[in-house]
Amino acid sequence: MNRSRQRLLFHPVVTVAIALVLANPDTPKQIVFARMIHPHRGGSGATESGEEKELLQKHSGTRLNSVRKPLAYPDGRPVARYRLEAKDHGIVFRHGDGPRGCDSLGARDIWVWQYGSTYYMHYDGAGAKGWLTCLATSTNLTDWTARGPALDFGAPGQKDAASASYGVTFSDKRKWHMFYLGTPHTSPPPNLVPAFPYLTMKAEGHAPTGPWTKRYDIIPFSPQPGTYYSATASPGHIIAQDGGYLMFFSASTDKPILRTLGIARTRDLDGSWRIDPHPIVPPAEQVENTSLYYEEKTGIWFLFTNHVGLKNGLESPTLSGCTGRRISSVGIPIIRRWCLTVQTAPGRSRSSAFRPC
Repeated sequence: MNRSRQRLLFHPVVTVAIALVLANPDTPKQIVFARMIHPHRGGSGATESGEEKELLQKHSGTRLNSVRKPLAYPDGRPVARYRLEAKDHGIVFRHGDGPRGCDSLGARDIWVWQYGSTYYMHYDGAGAKGWLTCLATSTNLTDWTARGPALDFGAPGQKDAASASYGVTFSDKRKWHMFYLGTPHTSPPPNLVPAFPYLTMKAEGHAPTGPWTKRYDIIPFSPQPGTYYSATASPGHIIAQDGGYLMFFSASTDKPILRTLGIARTRDLDGSWRIDPHPIVPPAEQVENTSLYYEEKTGIWFLFTNHVGLKNGLESPTLSGCTGRRISSVGIPIIRRWCLTVQTAPGRSRSSAFRPC
């Protein structure tokens, strides 16, 4: 298995954890899906099954506690069942001081990675004209210096004319690739929040600081009518895999909005990507945004993602989680188990789908 040597540290402020096992793409894979919530954010859940309770008692080293006071969402969307006993360090970066007013109204959706002895953070800076990918750097992860916009708005008529935000980076040792969220639509001023469709667009540079050149001639992939990514097909974490690349992208429909994650595949980072016909988990899970971590000792991949909940009639991210393990390993408690079966047809075309085991 090939793995990127870039060190991705963390991504969303509000996260969920999913562990995936990625082996040979031609063989069946397993995923165990669980949800967790941050102890200081509260949350909702349900009582665990006998199997889950047994695993909680047997593997207490996971530092997960079951949620004892479940609170169901009014629309019936899935809820957290476990509490992750994490400690919040507190605010390490405040918006408002970014060059050229890039984050005068806010900062969110971070993407942090290490290259050499420096930590780099892309974040969505909300300025007077809209949201852009902005850059900050650090040497210790707690003291950050804002460097200003990494991208600019596209010209009128371009697909990123209203926002060029959420910049995901990847280095193939030849150059740096950035896949970013572009959209021609936003909410009304002054908030100017990016609105559907969320598109995956491409830029490139020769250093993690850029400068970044937009590649409008490259369309990695785009939303398609009648699919689980009909309204959103926005960028996510990229890993190297068996001579190619996998991107764990955010997908959603509209009316109703149902969010999930999908896998896109390519062998050329400057080319188009092929999207798997089925999402990683059902759209009813209401999750978006990804970053992955590979644990060498156990051979387990952990995927972190946001879960979108409901509060006072409005949708908002909650610190919920899912995590998994290989079927042969002992890991954290099971909430749901989703098995991914990959079928190879004549001519080497593949189809895959997650279904309850």
